[in-house]
Amino acid sequence: MTTNPSTIYDSTRKMHLVLSLITALTIVGIYALAGKNGKTLLSDSDGLIYEFIIPVIAIIAIVIGNYLSKRKIKSLDDNSSFADKLLVHKSASLLKWTTVFGSAILSSVAFYSTGRNNLVLYALMIGVLLIYQRPVKQSVVDDLKLSEEEAQHLAKSF
Repeated sequence: MTTNPSTIYDSTRKMHLVLSLITALTIVGIYALAGKNGKTLLSDSDGLIYEFIIPVIAIIAIVIGNYLSKRKIKSLDDNSSFADKLLVHKSASLLKWTTVFGSAILSSVAFYSTGRNNLVLYALMIGVLLIYQRPVKQSVVDDLKLSEEEAQHLAKSF
């Protein structure tokens, strides 16, 4: 495993980009597949419960992912090296992003099985949330409470 801070930050950015692309392609693919198979909006109350349960499950999963991510970052020792801090941030971010990704996939699969259009809209909104959580240098500095020297080193890396 590399311990160069700029390489760690770059790999974090690439992981986020790949996960965002996979999420977008999965949502679009499931939507296209449902359209090809002629899925239509179910009548009456069939599948209506999914429009309540799926967002609740997604919100709970995202909150738990954010909590675990913050807890992982807080467990970091203040005397850790800069590279170790970035590695912990990378793994914490991956944990947070995968819970968001899982919520988007769950909503997409529920759309495919029920045909209810609101579920694909939920998946798209969750996908936008994933894009919004990209690893920005300032958020890395704030999350890890980096020293001025470490913040400057991170800023110089790109």
